[in-house]
Order: sequence, then structure tokens, then C-alpha cells
Amino acid sequence: MVREIVIIIVAVFVIGCSNELELFTEPKPEPIITSILDLYSNVHYVRVQRTYQGYESTAFDINSDELYFNSVQVRLYGVRKGDTVWAIPFSEVQLSKEDGKFPNTEHRVYKYDGYLQLQDQKGLIESLILKVNVADINMESIAKTSVLEPLQFSFSGGSLKRLQLFGDYISAISLKTRRLVDGLNKFSYKELSFNCIVREIFPEEIRIDTVCWTTNQGWDMGTGPYFVFPERIFNRLSRILIPNDTLLARNLISISITGRIPDLAFEEMYVTSINRADRDINPFTNFSNGYGIFVGVSSETKQGLTLAYRSMDSLCMSPRWQHLKFKTW
Repeated sequence: MVREIVIIIVAVFVIGCSNELELFTEPKPEPIITSILDLYSNVHYVRVQRTYQGYESTAFDINSDELYFNSVQVRLYGVRKGDTVWAIPFSEVQLSKEDGKFPNTEHRVYKYDGYLQLQDQKGLIESLILKVNVADINMESIAKTSVLEPLQFSFSGGSLKRLQLFGDYISAISLKTRRLVDGLNKFSYKELSFNCIVREIFPEEIRIDTVCWTTNQGWDMGTGPYFVFPERIFNRLSRILIPNDTLLARNLISISITGRIPDLAFEEMYVTSINRADRDINPFTNFSNGYGIFVGVSSETKQGLTLAYRSMDSLCMSPRWQHLKFKTW
């Protein structure tokens, strides 16, 4: 009798345990999708990775199977009034990571070469829908973004090619666009990227250096123009350019400035990320499954800019920046 009771208890224990949660089982991977489309560019990328648990590898020793899925289809759809106007497949490509050890393999991304047809004889495309089908886990992730009009990038003060950083005519940058769906043109998130080409003259050689930075701060009253004060360029040059005792002189060859305004989905993500107090809650995503962000960006670049004469003299002669050794010759 005792033996029968023991067998019954063991059987009940085994059956009961078979339905319990296995604490150390690796959870099902989910896609992490990133795509910030420059709407009026001729090349577009979508990156699809998988959630990484790190059970078998360290952060400096990761194989591609732990970061990527093996069977992924990416398609972009142009939509007007709920109807699909066109569909574009993306192709898988490999992009090298030039520095860093995480990950230690090439990037696997999905690429489309060509301009998006945002307008035809029937009018403008209203929205874009990105569909990512991951056969590995039988999951489809879908996100939608609105189409932005081409960016209006304008200067006031100075001239079209010379930035004036002093006086009553200081250069000011304005960025404007609007969404094609609802005509909205007020965007609080605006971004500027500066790219300065600098010639460095040494006794035995001449080098060309590139000084780059990006900012989304400094807009007057939050939404007004961006005034190009001298500190906003010269202090950046001072922080980024490396001092060298053998340097004879530097020349500022040219400045290019890229303005960008993203769709409201990016702005929502940005505001959520900086205002979120609890960092343990789920991250922002606009995909139906998985995680990630899909937005459209309208951008424009002004190239071949230089400094007005007075501004250039200040960079060369002012005690604040004289150590940079910029010369006009």
C-alpha cells in the first residue's frame, strides 16, 4: 500500500512539473527593425536584427547567427487613400563595420537603390508602409509613416555662399516642410549636420581633415531659426581639431550643412525617450510586432559654403581661436 502511494505521488509530481514554466529556457527571439528613410534620396536601407540574450557569447565575441535572422523579406509600399500604388522589394547586402568590436561581423542590411515615386499623374503618395516578414519565427512586422514634402532650407543674413557670423546680418538657418496627409508644418524636432573641410599644412606634407558634428539644439524659441553664432562653429573646431606643435597653418576650405526634419513618429520617439522616468518600461516602437522605428525624413544639403571676410578674420586673429592657426593664405 505504501509503495502504491509513493508511485502515485511521484506520478502526480512529474505530471505537474511538466506544465511548469522553465525558467532557464531562452525566450523566443523578436525582430528589431530600424529604418529612417531619406525620402528624396536614391538609396534606402532597412536593418533587421533579433533580440539578443547573450547566453553563449560575450559582448566582444558574437557570431552573426545570434544577431540576425536567416530568412527575411522586406517590402515597401506606397499608399494613397488606402490603395497600394506601388511595392518595392529590398535586397540583402553586407556592409562592413570599420571600427569597434560589437559586432565583430559585417552588418547585414536590406537595401533599395533608386528614387521613391512619391508623385504620379494622380497626385501625391500619402503614406509609406514597411512590411518585414521573418520566416524564421513566422512573424510579420508592419509600420507606417507619412510622406513629407521636400525640405525648404533657407538662409537669411550673409549671402548664399558666405556665412556671416557677426553684426546685424548674422546668418540664420530656417527649415520648413509639411506632411502631405494633413498639411501639418509645425515640427519641433529639427536637425543640422555640419561638415567642415580643413587643410592642414605641415613642414613635410599637407593633410585634408574633415570636422563633422550634428545638433538638434539652438533653435530660436524652440521652433525659430538657427543663428550661426561664431561660437557654434569655432568652438566645435577647437574641440575636435587635434593640437600639433609641428603644424604650420590651417585653411578652412569649405563648409556643408545638411538640414533634416523627420516625421512625427520620430518626434514622438524622441520626446518619449528624453521624458521617460522609468527606464525599465518597453521602448517606443511603431511596428505592429517586434521593436523598432520606421520614419521618413526630408533633408537638403547646402554645399561649398565659406565664411564672410569679417568672420574669417575673427577665426584667424581672435585670441580665443588663434591657437587653431587658421590663415587666409
